[in-house]
Amino acid sequence: MKKYLFIIASLFFFINSIATPPEVLISLITNFENNNSFPWVIDESNPDNIWQIGKSYKTVFGSAYTPPNAIMTDTINFYPTNNHSSFQCLITKPENAQENCISMIRLTFHHKIDTDTLKDGGYIDISFDKGETWINIIDDTSSTSFWALGQFYENSDTLIGNRNGFSGNSTNEWISSGFEWYDENNEHARTNDSILVRFNFISDEIDNGKEGWIIDNIGLEVFDLCNVGIDNLVIQDDILFYPNPVDGISVLVLPDDTNIYTVHIFDIRGREILNCISNESFIIHRSDFDPGIYLYKISNPTTPIYTGKFIVR
Repeated sequence: MKKYLFIIASLFFFINSIATPPEVLISLITNFENNNSFPWVIDESNPDNIWQIGKSYKTVFGSAYTPPNAIMTDTINFYPTNNHSSFQCLITKPENAQENCISMIRLTFHHKIDTDTLKDGGYIDISFDKGETWINIIDDTSSTSFWALGQFYENSDTLIGNRNGFSGNSTNEWISSGFEWYDENNEHARTNDSILVRFNFISDEIDNGKEGWIIDNIGLEVFDLCNVGIDNLVIQDDILFYPNPVDGISVLVLPDDTNIYTVHIFDIRGREILNCISNESFIIHRSDFDPGIYLYKISNPTTPIYTGKFIVR
C-alpha cells in the first residue's frame, strides 16, 4: 500500500525534474603562473591597492602553494593601516551559451592569513548589477543557498566595519576554503548574464607588523541547472523528500512498498555517490555527504523514473 507522511504547513519542499548532470559553463584553476590566463583582475583604480602577483619574500607566507607565484597583499612589505584592497573576477556566460543559466558557482582556493585577529582580514563579496552594489557571500540569501567548503568564516567572525571575514594567523599552514552558491530561482538565474566575485582585504588604524593574506590555486566552476534533461516520464507527486535542504536526517519516501526500487544518488558532476535497492523509505544522513547539491534517480522496470535534487548544508 501507499505510504503517506503528514507534512506540516511550513514544509519547504522543492524538486525540479533532473536526471542528467548539469552543464558546466566554466571550469578553470588559476595558479598565477601564466599572465595570459588570469580571470582575476586587481583593482588598479585604487592607488593604495596592495594586491600583487609574484613570488613571496615573507616569513609567514613562505612560498606559493604551487611555486613560484601567488596573489598576496604585497610580496615584500607588511600591510599598511587603513587599507581596503581588492581583486575580482567577472563571470559571464560563454558566447555559445547565451540560453544557459548561471545557476551555481563553486569557488575553491588555498590561502594563508596573518592579521590582527577579528580586526584586519579578508572577505569575499558578490555583485549582480555590474558592481553597483555588493553583498558578503555568506549574507546572500535573498533567492539563493550558500554553503561553505573546507574552512570558511561565519557570521561571528567580525572584522572592522562589522564585516564578516577571515582573520588571525594560520600558523604557516595552507588553509583549504571555498563555497558553493546556488540560485534556487530558475527565472532569476536565467536573467543573470554576469556576476562579479571579489576578494577584499581591510585593515584598521593600528600597525601590527603583519603580512596579510596570500591566495593561490583559485578554482572556479559555473554550472547550469536550468536546462538539464530527464530520462523518462517523471511523476513527482508520488515522491516525498523531507526536509530539504538536509541539515540532519531527511527521508526519501518511495512511491509504494510493493515494488523494489533502485536508488541512485549523484553529485553535481554526475558521479554516482550511492546505489542501493529498497522498497521502503530511504534515510539520508547529513554526516554521509559533503555540503552541496545532489541528484537522485529512482527506477524500477515497471514504473516511471523518478528524479529530483536535494541540498546538503
